Amino acid sequence: MNSSAIASNPIFAAIFDKNYEPTMSVINKHTQTIAGLISDKGLTIMPDLSDNEDSEQIQDIISNYIRMNMTKKDINAFICEYGISNSMKLFHDFQKIGLNSPYIEICEILATEDYGLEKEIVELIIKDSIGFESNWRITGDGVVKTINQEDIVEAFKAHSIECA
Repeated sequence: MNSSAIASNPIFAAIFDKNYEPTMSVINKHTQTIAGLISDKGLTIMPDLSDNEDSEQIQDIISNYIRMNMTKKDINAFICEYGISNSMKLFHDFQKIGLNSPYIEICEILATEDYGLEKEIVELIIKDSIGFESNWRITGDGVVKTINQEDIVEAFKAHSIECA
């Protein structure tokens, strides 16, 4: 194969070009777009849960962006890039730590087909990435709270919880 064949093919040109930048990650692409939309509106991103006007508008921007601009393929790629296990842990921890949901309720959410779990996970990842309402892990004493696998198993055993 001669060099002119490589140069004329955009795929080969991209592969062999030393200045070639790989495409931006799906997460970075969408979070940067959302952060730009928030900034364009002059809104302030705060890590604390709040019901002030800025927080409500930011929540609307994130929800509307996911609903109107992200395809199923985008959502799947977003979750895969973040990692399936990391996504489920983030969802679980938010439900348990952030919302104090009982395990049975978390199981019911996971068993409900039309709940919109994927979109909720994407929303949590975006919020975490831009630092919006991300302090739910922090307890009153400033300690970051996490739940480990052993605690989950013990809670399931103690309450005889079965997921469908």
